[in-house]
Amino acid sequence: MKKNSFIFNSNSIKFIYGIIFGCIIFYIISLYINYTIKKSEFRFSQIFSNKQLNNYNAFVLGNSRSVSFNKFTLNYNSIFNLSYNSINYNELLNILDALKNKTKNKPVIYIELTSLIYDNIECRFTIFTHLENFIDKKILEKNCKTQYFLEKFFPVTKVKNEIFLRTFYYSIFKNRDQKWYNNYTMPEKTCSLGKLSPFALKIVENENQNKMILNAKKILKENPNQRIKFFITPIFSKKKNYGLMIENYAKENLKEINFLEINKNLPKTFYKDCKMFADSLHLSLKGVKSVNFYTKFIGYY
Repeated sequence: MKKNSFIFNSNSIKFIYGIIFGCIIFYIISLYINYTIKKSEFRFSQIFSNKQLNNYNAFVLGNSRSVSFNKFTLNYNSIFNLSYNSINYNELLNILDALKNKTKNKPVIYIELTSLIYDNIECRFTIFTHLENFIDKKILEKNCKTQYFLEKFFPVTKVKNEIFLRTFYYSIFKNRDQKWYNNYTMPEKTCSLGKLSPFALKIVENENQNKMILNAKKILKENPNQRIKFFITPIFSKKKNYGLMIENYAKENLKEINFLEINKNLPKTFYKDCKMFADSLHLSLKGVKSVNFYTKFIGYY
């Protein structure tokens, strides 16, 4: 009986030590994950951490349509791109709040209009809520309760967030985050068809154009002390110059000082040259460089 009691006590002690050791490992991994997110060279890690960005006098915000406008493609070191795939209105507000504390100067903030169509609450930014410069946590806390609290008390769960892989990658491969661009051109078949993609069809709808303008006006009203300019990148279509149409509509509804005309200044041949586009929504590297050549994108201050 004593022997069995000894074995039981021994196993219990090993079990307790195992739990303690597991908790220590869990805690260390959680610290490492939060540290990686904070110190990564990924664009959102830099904007939401306490790192200053005083070397930049222009920032570009938007969805994937504006990702390619960066210091590498524009050959201009003072521009910082904060665009990201499928970014929406509410995520832009988080970034704009963070920008207020990032620079001592008063930079120009360029916002691509099509990123203002969607204003649903996404939970992707919950992994940054532990950082010093993430200002408004309440919306995510309210609408992403489970994910928010899991990531707050068990940071190891952040590895499931699709953005975490970006932060991890750019914590290893530094200085690559600002080199995103579409390194391909539109296939001949896609070019000959000239069809609009599903998102492009949404962009040209009158209802969504009105929504873009409405959200743009909200941003201007809520950020009166920031120098904000809106723009829309070209849209490939065989039928109409939708980019120019939306640009003219936006110009009618926004003050000229708050709008950067791109499509108006591009030659008509631009829209017939498939090498300028990666697909119907996105510019190729040649297209980005041409936009800057014809419009002096980085010169509008």
